[in-house]
Amino acid sequence: VESNRLAVYTHAGNLLAGFPVAVGTDTIVSSPALADLIGDPLREIVVIGRDQAGLHTLYIYNGDGSLRGSSALPSGETTYYDPVARLRPGLTQDEILVATVSGKILRFRYDSAGTLEQTQVADVARPAAVTAEPRQGGGGEVWVSFPQVAELKVYTVDRVNPVNPWTLDRTLTVASPIIHGMVFGDYTARTNNDGGVYGVNAAGQFVGLATSTGALLGGYPVTLAAAPLSGPVLADANTANPGAEFVIPL
Repeated sequence: VESNRLAVYTHAGNLLAGFPVAVGTDTIVSSPALADLIGDPLREIVVIGRDQAGLHTLYIYNGDGSLRGSSALPSGETTYYDPVARLRPGLTQDEILVATVSGKILRFRYDSAGTLEQTQVADVARPAAVTAEPRQGGGGEVWVSFPQVAELKVYTVDRVNPVNPWTLDRTLTVASPIIHGMVFGDYTARTNNDGGVYGVNAAGQFVGLATSTGALLGGYPVTLAAAPLSGPVLADANTANPGAEFVIPL
């Protein structure tokens, strides 16, 4: 996002045809998320905009810059954290999760007829960030962290009937509130999610936690040199070393 317009660049740094695009007259208030919402398997671009009256709307753009769809959040609901893409259990397409400042967690997905649906799947009654288990893990868990409370809630989704609301599986206590969205460890070296989940906390630390108990993994916490601007991302930032690294903007 630059100059309040959505821009897409090639790896060579060239602006992609059809971009930049303005989100109507709205101010863009999130980073973009990429998701295969249709199952084609091309990915769409998702952002949240805010109009002059304060109404927040989720916008979905195709790769050519055309608007595919939009859905206004409930009146009075605002967002702080970015939208999160999550694989729909049993399917090949994604859905989008948005946590509002009041604690409502909204799910956006296309039905079989191509209609964009919005459903409230949980209400945690306080500011929260959501983290979705990556595609390699089957998409079965969603973690909810709270910037003001030192706990994590882990929800599971009914794989037989994935339209059902989420089920709270476990609540984990941590030493300090996790203040941004989290990320699961590298799935290329394992087949399940017991390798840990990672985030940054209110004490200015990078932490790795066991997914079953929330206990610190060996070698953690790591004290950061400055306050983090967002949660960690997993990327192969150093091609000289095998595997992915954690990247944290400060």
